[in-house]
Amino acid sequence: MWSALIILLFACVLLVANYTIEAFENPPGMCGVDLPPCPHGSRCMNGYCMSEAQPSIPSSSGLPVYP
Repeated sequence: MWSALIILLFACVLLVANYTIEAFENPPGMCGVDLPPCPHGSRCMNGYCMSEAQPSIPSSSGLPVYP
């Protein structure tokens, strides 16, 4: 009984460790030296793949502005 529980616990530890190592080696959405390039339509900014589209600012915030 105890040996089966220990084997199951050991298998769970190995699975979690393997998933953690893979996530650390290939972080999603990150770019830079020794990391995969960004997909088409995005570029590497501060270590993350970001869209090349410029953000737009609304013409009015809806708040009253007094000179």
